[in-house]
Amino acid sequence: MTDSDALFEEGYRLYTEAEDAESLAKALELLGKASASGHPLAQDVLGNMYEDGDGVNEDVSAALHFYRLSAEQGCPAGMYDLGMLYLDGRGVEPDEERAFSLIQKAAESGDPEHVYALSVLYHEGRGVEADPGKALSLLRKAADLGSPDAKAGLGAMMLSGEGMEKDEAAAFALLKEAAEDGECSAMCNLGLMYEGGILVPEDPATAMTYYRQAADLGYPPAFYHMAMMAFDGKAGIPDLDPMGLLEAAGEGGCAEAVRQLGERFYYGDGVEADMEMACQYFRAGADMDDAACMYDLGVMIVRGEARASYEGEEYDLILASADAGYGPAKELADKTAEG
Repeated sequence: MTDSDALFEEGYRLYTEAEDAESLAKALELLGKASASGHPLAQDVLGNMYEDGDGVNEDVSAALHFYRLSAEQGCPAGMYDLGMLYLDGRGVEPDEERAFSLIQKAAESGDPEHVYALSVLYHEGRGVEADPGKALSLLRKAADLGSPDAKAGLGAMMLSGEGMEKDEAAAFALLKEAAEDGECSAMCNLGLMYEGGILVPEDPATAMTYYRQAADLGYPPAFYHMAMMAFDGKAGIPDLDPMGLLEAAGEGGCAEAVRQLGERFYYGDGVEADMEMACQYFRAGADMDDAACMYDLGVMIVRGEARASYEGEEYDLILASADAGYGPAKELADKTAEG
């Protein structure tokens, strides 16, 4: 073991086990020395610390510097983290093709999370032409390698039958493994299975347990599912505040919750009707590209219940909703075209 290896191992141990600022400062010192000696993993971890503001002031430019040093030495972790910065355009101009190239090289190491990220790029067509078959193949590989994200994604596809034949038993097994590893979307999908009696006996209490586990980890859709169970009288917890849960989910970026809030304020369902609040929530959902919110806001403007931001916005919203495949919007657009 070289001196830089020893410095890295001790610095990384202190970093992962740190419980106070003093330990983080010592970890930063040791990792800095290892990095100065050219240790690629130390450079990558330093990048993580600067990117997250962990023990240091958040500094994406510094993170970019250390990731580049690590990636230039062929370190998969450094290439992956540098690729993600290029993908998100953090600290650098967005460059999806460069991001794809870096993440593809990182995935060659067989790291399950790198392989999963590559599958997402093929699925979304970011930096490469979309290829559903390649995306699915990589997703299966990542799941086999143990990626909780991949297990959750593959389980969700098997549950819904999206892009493959439904297999509820295989879905349940994958989702359970992912949930045990702390993957929140898997927890929610297990909750949906127990809530709806899919493959397993209908069990609202177990469903709520899974939703609460995900909510405790701060996962916004979990608050939405808890709220809906509370509205339906299935939560089994009398002191739950369903509107508060919806608001928490919406603030976390859950479009379904934002849409639900808009609908409840519009119809006065569980809350006093308020067109202004309904409009605010539908507009927030439209900004999230939620097709139903686009349609609802467009209809409100047509009816004179909300103000347009510009002339013709209502038509743009309804057409965008139709283009996204939302049924009522497509029907209205088709009728308008025929008329």
